[in-house]
Amino acid sequence: MIRKIISSLIFLLFMIVLSMTSASSAAYAESVVTQTFTLHPGWNAIFLEVEPNPKDMASAFNGIPISSVWTWNPRGLAVQYIQNPSEALIKQSDWRAYFPPSRGEDAFLTNLFNLQANRAYLVEVTGSNNVTWTVSGVPSLKRREWIPNSFNLTGFAVDPDSPPVFGAFFTDSKAHTGQAIYRLSNSGIWEFVQNPSSTDMRSGEAFWIYTEGSSDYAGPLQIRPDSGYDLNFYKTLEKRILKIRNISSVTKTVSLKLINMDAAFPLLKFTLDDDANDKWVAFGPVESVVLAPGKEDIFRLAVRRADMTAEIVNAILEISDGAGALYRIPISAGKGGI
Repeated sequence: MIRKIISSLIFLLFMIVLSMTSASSAAYAESVVTQTFTLHPGWNAIFLEVEPNPKDMASAFNGIPISSVWTWNPRGLAVQYIQNPSEALIKQSDWRAYFPPSRGEDAFLTNLFNLQANRAYLVEVTGSNNVTWTVSGVPSLKRREWIPNSFNLTGFAVDPDSPPVFGAFFTDSKAHTGQAIYRLSNSGIWEFVQNPSSTDMRSGEAFWIYTEGSSDYAGPLQIRPDSGYDLNFYKTLEKRILKIRNISSVTKTVSLKLINMDAAFPLLKFTLDDDANDKWVAFGPVESVVLAPGKEDIFRLAVRRADMTAEIVNAILEISDGAGALYRIPISAGKGGI
C-alpha cells in the first residue's frame, strides 16, 4: 500500500514537472527573430544573434553546402587574431569545429555540436555561388565575457538599415576605444579597419577587436531585467522590472516596442497620473524615454491576463538607442495564476 502511495506521488510529481516543462517550452516556441545571411564561397565571419531551434549543427545547416564551421572557445588566455582562417585551426585548442558527413573521416574530428546565441562563427562554404542561410531562434541578452588584453572574436546586434560606425559604437568603452579591429574580406583574409570613425558595422557580422584590460561592455545601453535574460511572466508572475541605463556620453532617445507577437499581448506599464497617483496603462505601440548620459529609467511591467486571447502569448521586446544599436528580449505570459 505504501509503495503504491509513493509510486502515485512520484508519478504526480513527474506529471507536474512535465507540465511545467511543456508550458515553458511552449512559451518560448514563437518568441523568435529571423536572421538572414548571404554566405559566399570560402570563409564567412558571422555573428549569430539567436539560438536556433533545432540548434544542432546538422539540422541548422541542412541544405547549406558547408565544408566546416568554427567558433572561438577561449580558455581565458590572450590570443592573436588568425590572419588566414584556412590555417590549421584544428591545432588551436581554443577553437571548436563542425565537419559535415560529406567531409568523410574529418567528421570524426567534430567537437562543435550546437549553435548558441550571441556567438561568432567562421563558416566555410563550398561551391562557386553565394547561398542564403535563414535561421530563426530566440534572442538573448546574455553575452560571452571579454578576454582581457587579447583580441576577441565577436559581433553585436545592430540596425541593418542604419548601423552605427565602429568608432561611435565603442567610443564609451575604455577597453575598446581606439583599439585595433579586423574584419574578414571576401577573399578570406582578415583586414585592418583603417577608419573606424567612418566605417559602418554590419548586422550579422563577426570581427576581431582588441580588448585592453577587463570589460563588460555590451553596447551603449545597459539592459537589466529583474532576473535572468528574459521578461517571461509564465503563469504566475504578476510583475517584472526592466532597467535601462545610458552608459554613453551622449543623450539618447531609447525606444521600446513589441514585435513578432503571435497573439495580442496585453502588456501594461506602471506610471503616475497628473496627481502623482499610481496608474497602470497599456504599453503603447512604441514607448520612448530620453536618457541623459549615465541616467537610468525603470520600467515596471505587468500583464492583464483577462485580456489574453490565447493560453500563452509570446513576443519580442525590441529596444533601440536611435543610433543603430539593438537589444531584443523574449517576453511571454501564460493564462492562469494571478
